[in-house]
Amino acid sequence: VTEEDRKDYSGQIANLPKAGEYEVVLEARAGSNYTGTRTLTVGCGKDISKAVFSIGAEDLTYDGNSKIPAEIMLKIPLENGKTEKVTYVANGSSPFTLQFERKDDVSDQDATVFAGDVYIVAVGNPDYGYYGTTEQEGKYTIGPLNLPGYDPKYVVKIIDTTGKGTQDATGAWTFPYTNEQWHPHIEVVNKNDESKKLSKNRDYDLSYDPGCTNQGDYNIIVTGKGNYTGTIKEMFTIGKTPINDPDIVKIKWSNSGEASYAEGIPEPLLKMGTYDLVKGTDYTYTTEKVKGKLEDGTDADWENTYIFHIQGRNNFTGTREEKYVVEKTALDPAKDVDSWAPGQVYINRWDMDELMVDPNNIEWKKPTQFSLCYKKADGSIKSLEYKTDFDIASWGQNKYPGTDGNTVTIKGINGYSGVVEFPVTLYTDISLAEFITGEGGSTIVSGGSIALSRLQEALDSADPSKALAQMVSFKNLWKEEVGG
Repeated sequence: VTEEDRKDYSGQIANLPKAGEYEVVLEARAGSNYTGTRTLTVGCGKDISKAVFSIGAEDLTYDGNSKIPAEIMLKIPLENGKTEKVTYVANGSSPFTLQFERKDDVSDQDATVFAGDVYIVAVGNPDYGYYGTTEQEGKYTIGPLNLPGYDPKYVVKIIDTTGKGTQDATGAWTFPYTNEQWHPHIEVVNKNDESKKLSKNRDYDLSYDPGCTNQGDYNIIVTGKGNYTGTIKEMFTIGKTPINDPDIVKIKWSNSGEASYAEGIPEPLLKMGTYDLVKGTDYTYTTEKVKGKLEDGTDADWENTYIFHIQGRNNFTGTREEKYVVEKTALDPAKDVDSWAPGQVYINRWDMDELMVDPNNIEWKKPTQFSLCYKKADGSIKSLEYKTDFDIASWGQNKYPGTDGNTVTIKGINGYSGVVEFPVTLYTDISLAEFITGEGGSTIVSGGSIALSRLQEALDSADPSKALAQMVSFKNLWKEEVGG
């Protein structure tokens, strides 16, 4: 109606520039039957607040850029019961605009970039005859990027921060065995543009194959998270360590290299950092004896140099040689068994058959079947070998029972030096002894055994002035064996 037709009130809206909701104030005319004012809200255009979304089925995958489905449609209910369908146009000439929101912990700065669910509301475009904001949300999903299936691929790049790794022509990395775990530092980069790097813990989780200590091949495992999914791997190798690398494997000796020949040949011990290599597991060796130099620089007269040929095993490879020069042990005689100290030699066993004197056949005794032993620093006893470790230089008179004038002189050979002399005690075989009685008679014992009481009686009644030489021998034997 026109202004003139309204008799009771005034107020109108004219020339509305855009769709939307407007207010008009109606005022009662003077002289009419009405008074006061009234404000009315007037909708101009189409309200989309009750519209619902229809979003096209489209697989969207994260790639670092904004992702919006190609088809986003609104279904707007009209007053006449019909439905109007309008489609979103991204260039701005759209009946509605979109607002994007994230409900997870991803920044909303650009909600259309990150993988996950994106929630949208539509706002009517008044320039095109629509107004209002949708009460219901629409939703679409941006899927994570599949690392192994994406082209150009993301790859695991090993960064050697130790300086110990080597890379071959194919790009494969090898690190030496150190008895410690190898977990190489890595970066995950785009194959075509290495400036595009993923962030650990945000974009991926990092793990390694179990072990990563002994020689062998191992995988670095990158598992996508957040905007990424799938798993990519990179293999590296722990190689065998050269056994002959003096900067890696150090040599030491089981006796600190200070012992002489008699103390035994030391065993080579290998050490890598704090790890002691295990013989039989990490290495084996054979030994070769040669003549070498002595401490004074002169040539040795015996095979005093030991060459150890060491062969790496399992985590170690290659060979190495180590030499050990052994100095001779000087013979030092102990006075008796009670005073026998470490570093001394002593004859602790004789062959009694070699020490028996036959009164009817006196001959020069030259015993050789005795046991010459060396007491080592740890208190253990080492038996020396006749003609290998020592030889007999001479014997004393060695004819009559007792110790007077009876000796053996020993000289060290090969690993031993010096000359020592030991007393030799000769005995009369009691099976041939003649015992003198108090009456001047004698008792001849020929073969077999004799009662100790009878020998004791003979000794007690004997006249020392008439005693024979073998009687003295018997007394010596008696004192040592019986203590009488």
